[in-house]
Amino acid sequence: MIRNMPTIGVRYDIDKTGGGYYGFACWKIFWQAINPEEIGGASLHEGDTAATLNNQERVFCIAVQSLDTEAITKIKAALTQSEAFKRACANPMFVEGSSCAAEPLSDTGRIDAEGNLAGDAGASRSALGAVKKERTTASEAAETVSIPERAKPASNRTQTLPAISSFKELKTFLGKEFTPKEYPKNCGVNYWMTPEELCDVVERYADLILVYYHEYSCSVSENLCCVRLFEKNPPGREPIEFVGLYPFASASDARSFGQDWFSSPEYAKAIPRLADVRGKYHFNFGKGSENWLGKPFDPKEGIVPQSLWEKFYPRKQRFLSDLAREEEVAKKRAEEEQKPRQDTERTYFTVHCPYCGGQKLYDKNGVVYCDNEKCPNGKKPVDIDRYNLRRLIF
Repeated sequence: MIRNMPTIGVRYDIDKTGGGYYGFACWKIFWQAINPEEIGGASLHEGDTAATLNNQERVFCIAVQSLDTEAITKIKAALTQSEAFKRACANPMFVEGSSCAAEPLSDTGRIDAEGNLAGDAGASRSALGAVKKERTTASEAAETVSIPERAKPASNRTQTLPAISSFKELKTFLGKEFTPKEYPKNCGVNYWMTPEELCDVVERYADLILVYYHEYSCSVSENLCCVRLFEKNPPGREPIEFVGLYPFASASDARSFGQDWFSSPEYAKAIPRLADVRGKYHFNFGKGSENWLGKPFDPKEGIVPQSLWEKFYPRKQRFLSDLAREEEVAKKRAEEEQKPRQDTERTYFTVHCPYCGGQKLYDKNGVVYCDNEKCPNGKKPVDIDRYNLRRLIF
């Protein structure tokens, strides 16, 4: 965390949260009280306090840093009124300023200008997704969506799916048919397909498979979609897993998707196309982790193979509508930015330089300046968003 920056730490009594995966429980209480849009530009941090690590207390701390002091005030006011927080809070409930910044907490994402929880967020994103799902489940259940007839086949790849006699043979076929040519040959298989193609596969081999459909929040997405296929007779433990049709945390996270494949540049370049990344949405399905179950899959937990399209269609349409709306907002924003600015006066705010400890001034355009006489980096401007997140670009 950055010292000398407005900071609030929200303290939870670990034993009052039920123990176990207490980080998730604490973040869930936090997001039930706080809307991400209210703390735009803030950086988030989490972890056990120093006293906890020294066996002097049992406290988990969520810290928020923001140049907007009103955001800090809102957090304190909202949580003070939260009955759930009152039941789980430690004593004292909050720690502020340098006392909080000195705690050994880990970075856990940031809130961007659009109110998205961006970056590596872990439990904070999982909890935010769970809270959002609770808020929207009732409204989604009330919606009546007409499911159109799906065009079949979905593509040339699924036009003549061959007869297959076993689950093992199906897995081999999918790996051979749907692994892209760009995927490194020494890495096995990594199949990619559209939602419609996946429906074709599931319906074609319905006599061989059990289908499990699951939507959940995790560190990758607040609303991940997973389809797992299991052997039908007898019910198996080994899945064929597909993950896709989900929103990334933010558009910037979407743009960086696949960059960890830097050792295979051809595949890295192809990933956005294979995943059908548009805006902050991942529309196609790719191979999941495929971890085995501890016991055979229970058929009662599955869905009818022919009903998979009924799951996919409303979800895809919702994302397409959101994407169109976001593109329209971005277009209007770009048009506004092209207009000549009427106000040429520069408004400055004060922050502190992590190099020399002196004051930096940044203007409303987001550029930071330092005292050239006191700081070796003073002549070079710094992007304010990255400055706030301790990712300085000089």
